[in-house]
Amino acid sequence: MCKKAYIGFMSIIAKMIFKKPEVIYEEMPEENEVGIYCPNHGQANGPAMLTLWFDRPHDTWMVHYVLEKELAPNFIYHDFFSGDSKKHKKSWRMLSWIVAKALRPLLDLGNPIPVYHDEERRDIPFNMSMETLDQGRNVVLFAESPKKYSQFVNTMYTGFTRLGKLYYEHCGKCIKFYPMYVENKLHKMVISKPIQYNPEWSEEDAKKIISEYVRDNIDRVARSLPEHEGVPFLADEWYDVNTENVNNMKQYWSKFEVEQSEEKDNENKEEKKEEN
Repeated sequence: MCKKAYIGFMSIIAKMIFKKPEVIYEEMPEENEVGIYCPNHGQANGPAMLTLWFDRPHDTWMVHYVLEKELAPNFIYHDFFSGDSKKHKKSWRMLSWIVAKALRPLLDLGNPIPVYHDEERRDIPFNMSMETLDQGRNVVLFAESPKKYSQFVNTMYTGFTRLGKLYYEHCGKCIKFYPMYVENKLHKMVISKPIQYNPEWSEEDAKKIISEYVRDNIDRVARSLPEHEGVPFLADEWYDVNTENVNNMKQYWSKFEVEQSEEKDNENKEEKKEEN
């Protein structure tokens, strides 16, 4: 099956699971105005619904591990499936490989901007985002961290707020950050009133003001909708095996710098030691 036909077929299946939502803007962007859109993750719900149904041209920040053939299976094993919490690890390793292979072509629908966590490549998503905005396209990014805040949203990473300063230095304009709340069961995609970058803010003030505004308004919008449970960023199983990583994500990201085959070999060696 060719890539185009495969993507078309899988998109039909996805739209049966993630049905078309009602898209609501609290403040409609001006014509041809670009912005930074910051949705809740809601496990797979946020990325899927934004890819399928967001009505503005956009490129999406995605962690680079899931985009790379060699690293994606190991990332999916740990991050999607919390593989270390499973009994039959080899089966979950195989499933991770299958999902990585099936998922990769579909990620192109979101026009990925790879996000890196090492110092050498950390500027890549910011530079690519400036190019995206120059082209009249918007940037979508999922900024939640593992630290829980409410049943609807976690606290936010703050690095993404740097886009405001960079865009102002790039073209002299103050870009807006739009919190978004998506909920598949309610078929809603609500874009909150935005916050606009202020060049008079210090870097630390910008981090705090923008990240907290995004967090608080995702939470506010969620609570304004009909009663529902909400889907957390990460499943409970993730926390069962990553308690020590919640406050040390550098340690967590280091897991994915090796290929699945290499980590699997290490696991097999550990199993043999235990048997002996």
